[in-house]
Amino acid sequence: MRTLSWGFRKAQIWLDELPTWDFHTLEVVEQSRDASNSRNYKEKKCAIELYAPIGAIAYYGALGVTFTPQGRGRITVQVPISEDNGPLLDASLAGKTDEVHIGLPQEYAENILDVFLNADSVQQLGAGTLRICSGAHGTIGSSPWFFGALSRILTKLLLLEDTSASDESLIDFIRKELIQKGPSTNDVITNLGVQMNQIR
Repeated sequence: MRTLSWGFRKAQIWLDELPTWDFHTLEVVEQSRDASNSRNYKEKKCAIELYAPIGAIAYYGALGVTFTPQGRGRITVQVPISEDNGPLLDASLAGKTDEVHIGLPQEYAENILDVFLNADSVQQLGAGTLRICSGAHGTIGSSPWFFGALSRILTKLLLLEDTSASDESLIDFIRKELIQKGPSTNDVITNLGVQMNQIR
């Protein structure tokens, strides 16, 4: 595990390993599309936990993934759906600013699937099965947009040839992702509404 920090933002990254964020699965949502022949010959796995204050919102999310290549055909993405409030995740990067639960509620599945099926970087992985295997979300700081951002970051981590990449290079592409794909106005309004309800 690698721990990164810049400003008030923090991340933990796992390369070729996974954290233990296992959760009870209610169902698995699966979609696939045509893909080029895989250039990979072994299973890859990685995960990220990210705490990122952006404007008035302190965003939080955690996601882990495995990719099992196959020679040719299609890329299939599998996203497990959990109950909304699974077990609490102790010692999360959000600290006392959020209540973090292990699991992936239904509301995040669409954005995760969209990124993993349509990002240009995913096509570089080629054919195979990409399975979300772990995750955690904050009661206040998580949103569909943020889980889409986490998914884009994970596609880049899966494509890393050198898992000893410097902390600076990892921080750089996380920062670029958060800048280029900022939250929509609706996303900010929704999260502010959640925060106000928590205060009441």
